[in-house]
Amino acid sequence: MLGLNESWLAPVPKTWQVRKFYQTFRLKSGVAITSDRISPDDAFPVYGGNGLRGYTDDYTHDGTYLLIGRQGALCGNVHMVSEKIWASEHALVVYPTIKLDQRWLFYVLQTMDLGQYSMATAQPGLSVDNLSTLRLPVPPTELQTKIAQYLDLRCGEIDDLIAKKRSLLALLAEKRSALITRAVTKGLDPTARTKPSGIDSLGDIPAQWEARRLRFVGRAQNGINIGGEFFGKGYPFVSYSDVFKNFELPQEVTGLVESSDADRNRYTVRSGDIFFTRTSETIEEIGMSSVCLKAIPNATFAGFLIRVRPYPNILLPEFSKFYFRNTSLRAFLVKEMNLVTRASLSQTLLGNIPVLIPPREDQEKIAAFINENLAALNDVASNIENAIERLTEYRAAIITKAVTGELEVT
Repeated sequence: MLGLNESWLAPVPKTWQVRKFYQTFRLKSGVAITSDRISPDDAFPVYGGNGLRGYTDDYTHDGTYLLIGRQGALCGNVHMVSEKIWASEHALVVYPTIKLDQRWLFYVLQTMDLGQYSMATAQPGLSVDNLSTLRLPVPPTELQTKIAQYLDLRCGEIDDLIAKKRSLLALLAEKRSALITRAVTKGLDPTARTKPSGIDSLGDIPAQWEARRLRFVGRAQNGINIGGEFFGKGYPFVSYSDVFKNFELPQEVTGLVESSDADRNRYTVRSGDIFFTRTSETIEEIGMSSVCLKAIPNATFAGFLIRVRPYPNILLPEFSKFYFRNTSLRAFLVKEMNLVTRASLSQTLLGNIPVLIPPREDQEKIAAFINENLAALNDVASNIENAIERLTEYRAAIITKAVTGELEVT
């Protein structure tokens, strides 16, 4: 990947230029679209901060364009489209101001890992102003085309290998999800007596278990609302990404915020707290949970999150981290979510989530069972992920050498 210090730019061949983004192309946000206009059945793809969101009945752009994700967990991703599409306000559209081969530019931007320039705020996001001063090496147009053709061939071979490995990861993820969902909703004894849960979406549950709505299990609290200038220094801060990417919160979060004493008293992060992602442009990012297994002193949490602090002696944190990620709960949220311009999870809807509460001994056994059975699956997944990482690094190295002139393409 290309470094923040841009040392990769020196030296470049004498016939090449080094240009800043704003000297090479304009970046402009797309057009807002409400989620009720997006469906899987319409004709025109909708691209947002994390790539393809779905389809709609109209388009904003017709032609070949590069799109950069502006906001969301995967901001900085780069897509090249050559069709009629709707670019949403969460995507940046690239408009070249000089003659460029767009395929070549796609490889350059993809390799620059633009996500590393996201602002240190409550939710990852890219600023046009911050990106505009980045620099890139620009060879003559004819050479741009040759580099793009070379990389199409080389990267295509690598991408095929990566795609096959990602398919294996997807199968493992399905297996993990099925294991977790079965254990946390039906228990470990298939012969156990059952009873009606009283909640239609749950059906029958083990006779010794309770079923409650989340509002009767704990107290909800939205996160801190503070200006972007306060981020990047100060006290620990649990970000949107910390929750979205992890079943359990990292022991050491990387985010920092200049929070006040009152903030740190109100938005605490304690063992057993359950955090949910509250808002995004897509429903897939909403209601993702992460559980704190060990308190983080002096920490606060993002306004894009909701913290639920369970009442004492109800939920074992090790059980919670699996229960609130089970697929039946995700299905419940997808069904109940009311989508507008941005998907948003209210405390009212969150409080209506059905929660199964086994006896504490059962919670301990279920957590131990899942951890034990996931270990082997996780080992296999880790090996595949390592292989993908090596292939990705090899791919990036090839692109970097080609687009900086280190590798001569003829």
